[in-house]
This record gives sequence, structure tokens and C-alpha cells, in this order.
Amino acid sequence: MLKLIDSTMNNCLSPFKDLLTRLNSGSDVPPVSCIVSDASRSFTTDAAEELEIPVVLLWTNSATALMLYLHYQKLIEKGIIPVEDKE
Repeated sequence: MLKLIDSTMNNCLSPFKDLLTRLNSGSDVPPVSCIVSDASRSFTTDAAEELEIPVVLLWTNSATALMLYLHYQKLIEKGIIPVEDKE
């Protein structure tokens, strides 16, 4: 799972920005006026900021996932969650 998250964070920004740029330069469709994204997809926020497009983030995970997200770093520091990725 960590490899998927890492890959998404490192590889999706450029293609997403390219898509937005193509959509906004076309004359056959209205320009992108806002991005609605899952809060866990940081590349969408980066693209929105760079292209000056408003962004709305939704947290689509459960309350348990939110609590894990908020405390993840502490759990790693205490050794409760291993850092290695197991497949």
C-alpha cells in the first residue's frame, strides 16, 4: 500500500497538470473552474495552486482512517507501525 501512495504522490502531478492545461486551452469545452478532490490526493492541490484554480477537498475515509492519519507520525516514532512496505 505504501508503494501505491508513494507512486501516486511522485507520478501524478505532471499528467494531471497537463490534463488541466489541455482542458483549459480548448475552445470546445468550458475551462475548469474548480477541482473537487479527495484530501488524500495532494497532487491535485499542488496542481490547483500552480494553475490558480480553486480546489475543494473532501475527506472520504472513515473516522478511524482520519484518526490514523492524524496520529500516523507518532505511531511510527513509537515503533507501533513499521515503516517497511510488505506485499
